[in-house]
Amino acid sequence: TATHASILWTCTSTLLVKKVCHEGHRRRWSDFLLDSSKQLFGTAWAYLLSKSVEGCETYWAGVMAETTIGTLIEYLLLAILSRLFERGTENARAFRTGEYHDGAGAFVRGMFLVQLVLWLTCITLMKCLVPLVMPPYVAISFVFVGMWSWSPTLELLFVTLFTPCGMYALQVWVTDDFIKKGGAPGFVWRISKRILPKAIVELAEEALLGYNQPLLSESGSDAPAAAVAASSSAASQGAPPAPAVAAVPDP
Repeated sequence: TATHASILWTCTSTLLVKKVCHEGHRRRWSDFLLDSSKQLFGTAWAYLLSKSVEGCETYWAGVMAETTIGTLIEYLLLAILSRLFERGTENARAFRTGEYHDGAGAFVRGMFLVQLVLWLTCITLMKCLVPLVMPPYVAISFVFVGMWSWSPTLELLFVTLFTPCGMYALQVWVTDDFIKKGGAPGFVWRISKRILPKAIVELAEEALLGYNQPLLSESGSDAPAAAVAASSSAASQGAPPAPAVAAVPDP
């Protein structure tokens, strides 16, 4: 429909403006297109999972819920699942969002497909969780939608065009912040920390500790492990242990 085409055009333009005007050359175009394609597939998948709703208020509430708390849910799910798979698999690089190349710099299609499936999983879980937080959005929707009740045409445009275009554009911008390589949640998480209960914030930060940071860096990180292994090997061969150095008290 014309509405969906307008939303798609707005979101695509938003990402292009961000790449050209905000990022410049800090991210390669190939990586940008791969990151954006994950969002494109995710948007199509979310559309297939969506249910038809009746009433302007319910539709407006659904858009607002998915683009606000839904984006936060997607970020938390992506961070937690990525970290779990990094720790539980031998190929940790494949689950680092935005990583599409091997150590030699060659593009690996399997890494992209793995991240795409992981992203679609996050969207699926988000669509299941958002209805649980819909009641407050439905309540406030009567206020915002009611502001345009004097003009059915403006009310329809506000609900089906202006709000979706603006909110989905904001969503793709924020999602691009954390779906790219080395991405971070940015200002959304800083705002959420002030809104969410302290216990939830602490739990989320503990679960996300080290998210998007390699478990082992490409160079130098294996040195301690190698030292421990060498020490263990020397001990098994009967080599004398290194003498302990006692602390010298201050005079």
